[in-house]
Amino acid sequence: MKKSSALLLSVVSVFLAGGCEQEIIHEKVVEYIDEESYDDFGFYRRSDMALLEVELPEKTLQDDDVYVAGPFNGGEEAVGDNNFRLRKSSRMQVRYGVYVDPDAFLDGKTLADGYWFVSRKEGREVDAEGEEVIHRDAVEVAGRTVVSVASWETRFVPRDETIAHDGPVVYVKDNTGWDLLMLDVSGEAGAARLEPGGRSNLLGGKWTWFDLGAAAEGKEADLVFGNGSASLAAVHVKLDYCYYFNLTATEAVETSAFPEHAGIRVWVDDRTGWTATAMYLFGDVNDFGGLWPGIRPGGKLSYKGYDYTMFTVHSTAFGLNEQIIFNNNGMGTQLEKVPVTFSKDKPDYFYMITPMGTAAVDPEQRTGTEIAVEPEPDPEPNPDTPQYSMYILDQTGWNKLYIHYWATGYVPRGWPGTLLSEEDKVEKYGKIWYKFDFLQADTGKLFTFYFFYDPDLPKDTRVRANDFFTLDSDKYVLLTATSVKEIDPEE
Repeated sequence: MKKSSALLLSVVSVFLAGGCEQEIIHEKVVEYIDEESYDDFGFYRRSDMALLEVELPEKTLQDDDVYVAGPFNGGEEAVGDNNFRLRKSSRMQVRYGVYVDPDAFLDGKTLADGYWFVSRKEGREVDAEGEEVIHRDAVEVAGRTVVSVASWETRFVPRDETIAHDGPVVYVKDNTGWDLLMLDVSGEAGAARLEPGGRSNLLGGKWTWFDLGAAAEGKEADLVFGNGSASLAAVHVKLDYCYYFNLTATEAVETSAFPEHAGIRVWVDDRTGWTATAMYLFGDVNDFGGLWPGIRPGGKLSYKGYDYTMFTVHSTAFGLNEQIIFNNNGMGTQLEKVPVTFSKDKPDYFYMITPMGTAAVDPEQRTGTEIAVEPEPDPEPNPDTPQYSMYILDQTGWNKLYIHYWATGYVPRGWPGTLLSEEDKVEKYGKIWYKFDFLQADTGKLFTFYFFYDPDLPKDTRVRANDFFTLDSDKYVLLTATSVKEIDPEE
């Protein structure tokens, strides 16, 4: 057995005469031991600790922190505690490690009661199917185990093995325990006995499927699942879309196609026509999931005739009040923000988005008209409706000037707004002003403004004026690099 030792410091507090507390530092000798070839490992074992050596997913961020968590240390409460943070091996590039003290475990728990790893930036450990992982190795004092982390929850892109079908498909989760599964179809859709066509993985959910064929499209049918000797009660359906069932030996229950998963998923019926869509989050935590334009999609799923794009959100968002802004991947168009509170009781959220905005939807009861897809046609111009202007006395020193403005529920122009030029300058009252013309539809609204010179710079470089004015006349304002206010143009 190879042995080496290192000097560690322990602190003992004692009370001296007069009640003064003093720390006395003692040296403690800890033995590092190794019976195996050390070439195979990244760390020596310790005589007083259990050792977890871990291989993390490729491209785990170098500035990330990874922690071990489980019943033995309070679970997710251990995140942020340096006693449970993994350290990188100095001799094996792919190996990380953490020493844990079984004598200090909570409530008599052991590692065999379960543990997992959490990335501060990429969420909880998941397996190749996106399921949360729990390791149950019984590691004792002076022992070692080597474990591998397959993926992190926000990085995981679920496999979608959807097979192209020319008609409605019946998907089932088979929990019958039968050796054989068949589907009898009768009614308008015809009469047939079908065997499973195969198995598919739909965004982390495994399903057995029966293809009913193009001729069954839109027709009513009775579905009876059986094994040749026993059968379940018939289920009556209209085959306007694919169906999903959970089967047991006693019943067939229609179920959701959306699989269980780690973290949070936001499902979006995207009718915007954008070439790419991103989801930005801000609120209790700004830039949650990434800087603007935000989180990119991670998969697609069709359910009850509607196609959904999936966005994955880190599980640390549970309990946060956030605002969602869907945008065309930072290319200049965004929808009005919508509030959401992420709850542990609700890991899935559903929206329909169109050029007109965002609406929450119920995937089980859709109409497809939750929000207008096309804008209402602009009314004919009415010469009696005033169209006002804002005159800006520019003292910013900027070489460009953008204006973005909005009212509650109303965004007349998409981000980043309007860029003013030399052609927009006019002379009035002996001064040179930028002249900004409002739309007729703007009249009477209470507006908030952003004034800035570069839309790619942080918000703190912009001048913001909340509820600046209600548009009921021409407005004159003085703008500096840090403030804006209404003024009397003749002063």
